[in-house]
Amino acid sequence: MKLAKTLLLGGLILSPVAHSTEQAPTDKQLSGGATTVLDKSSNAFSLPANNLSILRRDNFFIGNAFFKQPWVIAPSSTSARDGLGPLFNSNSCQGCHVKDGKGHPPLSREDSFLSTLVRVSIPAETAEQKAQLTTTGVVPEPSYGDQIQPNAILGVKGEATPRFDYTEIKGQFKDGETYTLVKPILKLDNLNYGALHPQVQMSARVAPVM
Repeated sequence: MKLAKTLLLGGLILSPVAHSTEQAPTDKQLSGGATTVLDKSSNAFSLPANNLSILRRDNFFIGNAFFKQPWVIAPSSTSARDGLGPLFNSNSCQGCHVKDGKGHPPLSREDSFLSTLVRVSIPAETAEQKAQLTTTGVVPEPSYGDQIQPNAILGVKGEATPRFDYTEIKGQFKDGETYTLVKPILKLDNLNYGALHPQVQMSARVAPVM
């Protein structure tokens, strides 16, 4: 159906990197209107808005270059991109937001956790913590803050090694057809900066589309 097709394409709007020469039709069903990028390739989310002017495309490509290039440890001759660490999740934006698109959860214990991160927090119990929760939306874990950073620069240890264990949940529909669900269980190994708070709350987050 045309509506379903155009809504899918409209999901690629305002996505920050190569140039799309195909012009969006003046079709009100396109959710992004004139900004919609008509591209179905793996680079679709890396394209500038279709109606972006030539002058503004220069700014887009400059910004996208910073998005793709890795940051380095300071001091460095590359002063515009130094300052990495001491702890970090990835050394580039695109390392998590692959081609400006959505990341993916690790599919096994050995798979990379690069485009998925782990949020940590503790319950708000004191008046101060409740006020903090109202203001910032989170009460950080005392030793690790609100996000686990598994990577670090030379001479520094990453905070922890996140991983998923998967368990299968088997079931059956009313018509007799069977199914298997896969349940991820989040684990943190190699806690290098002390034990977690006994009431720690953890959740894994996949990097969203930019």
